[in-house]
Amino acid sequence: AGTVLTSLARLVQSGELGQYVLTIVLQMGHDDESEQNRIMALKLLNELAPVLGGDLCKQFAIPELVCLAEDVDLRVRKAAAINIVNICGVAGEIEARERVLPAYVRLSQDDQYWVRRACAESLVGLSGVLSGELRGGVLLTVFEQLVRDESKSVQKAVLEKIGALIATLSPEELGEGLVGHFSSMALDE
Repeated sequence: AGTVLTSLARLVQSGELGQYVLTIVLQMGHDDESEQNRIMALKLLNELAPVLGGDLCKQFAIPELVCLAEDVDLRVRKAAAINIVNICGVAGEIEARERVLPAYVRLSQDDQYWVRRACAESLVGLSGVLSGELRGGVLLTVFEQLVRDESKSVQKAVLEKIGALIATLSPEELGEGLVGHFSSMALDE
């Protein structure tokens, strides 16, 4: 049903997206009885972000993402960490810096390692949609934090993404720490 909704949203006139598509997704996001509906709402918001455009993302998708990033259920927070990339990319630089990335940073410090691991998995996607300033500041700080995480699972997840992360960065953005972590992987057995 989610795939069909995403496909149909591309056919709906932009002026009617809020009324006919976004309303359904937001209702799912506010379903306190079903964590699965909240998870699906996050997935749909992320997939629909390019269709919704900047204004609807700023008004509805970002507040919903930020709210669900603080959900009591760890699976919902994990879904928020995974489904952040398109929303962040469509939102624009100011919204990303002021609203989306603070939620991502909080998720990267979550008590549950599954949520932190999801942040590691979305790090490369975020790096691809953000400017150099935000990549070099926020994302590389999150990378350093995750690579030193107490959970080996989180460390492994972030190190598995290091090559792809380096590929998204310009030579000026590469720090010795990032290259050092990448190089040290060749020495580890």
